[in-house]
Amino acid sequence: MVELFKEQRDPKEFLKQLKINLIPEEVYVFTPGGRVIPLPAGASALDFAFRIHTEIGLHAAGAKINGKSSPLRTPLRTGDIVEILTAPDREPSRNWLSMAFTSGARHLIKRRLNQRDFQRAVALGRRLWERETARYRMPAGFPEGDDLLARLKEAVSVPLRSLEYFYALLGRGKIVLNRKIMDRIWPGLQPRKKRAAGGLSEIQVQDRTREFVRLAKCCSPIQGEQIIGYLTTGKGITVHAGRCHRIVNELLSPDRLIEVSWGDLKPVVYKAGLVVSAVDRPGVLARVTAVVAGQEADIVKAEVATYADRNAQIRMTLKVRNIGHLEAIRTEIARVDGVVSVDRA
Repeated sequence: MVELFKEQRDPKEFLKQLKINLIPEEVYVFTPGGRVIPLPAGASALDFAFRIHTEIGLHAAGAKINGKSSPLRTPLRTGDIVEILTAPDREPSRNWLSMAFTSGARHLIKRRLNQRDFQRAVALGRRLWERETARYRMPAGFPEGDDLLARLKEAVSVPLRSLEYFYALLGRGKIVLNRKIMDRIWPGLQPRKKRAAGGLSEIQVQDRTREFVRLAKCCSPIQGEQIIGYLTTGKGITVHAGRCHRIVNELLSPDRLIEVSWGDLKPVVYKAGLVVSAVDRPGVLARVTAVVAGQEADIVKAEVATYADRNAQIRMTLKVRNIGHLEAIRTEIARVDGVVSVDRA
């Protein structure tokens, strides 16, 4: 180090050389077979996985560093022996972008995420197209394939590269089908008779976390209650409760409304708000919370306001399983002595 200082007259150059010597720009790690893998300093086990092979990175489930199980986000040091554990059903999530340090790994993760999002949008778009065409008496000779694509290019104002791209735009809400577009594709299409209210749509809400199908935050629908879908630009289908003020007051474009049903949901927990009006007397809040606990529900938040006329209002946010669970809680709270009314928030 002294010799380095003597050789470098420029202090800035000395600091640069000092950084190179004391803070190496690369780390050298090993595979279990002894192969040396150079990586930038700061690289994680996930970066190592992608450096070994793209498919190993895309299906990485965990890592062993020097024989010990470690998270994929673990930074690597020179001399580490790294083994990557994989699983066939493992797929990247957006959280992986915070775990990867190298631009190469991040690029591959983003590419897979974009491919998966595109495929989901295409699948949803196909179902929306099938749903729309099912509303009409389709004539013999209705265009398909390249002929359909050519007519779609004339019918919509968005450049289309392929039918698959059209379905993706449809699934993402960038294109909204209506009678005008269908008439441009095939003038004079005759609509079928409307189905009776309450019929189930081909589109189902299978999972609250599923891409392109999401629950509206304005009304937070709960499994079991009446719902309706709304095709939201760039977001796919947003599911609203039938009681939602935006539905009741007709604030949403009717052309974008779509029938949906709950389908077979995985067990999930929903947040629901209740407003309890009661007489301001000792013990009312305790009895209300006891009812909630007795129904095996959790209280996320509770606020109590009292008024000069000796009335009180309790606003609660609960975790419930479905609409039946919530209604059972409402019924039991309404029976509490001193409670005047129980309403959805």
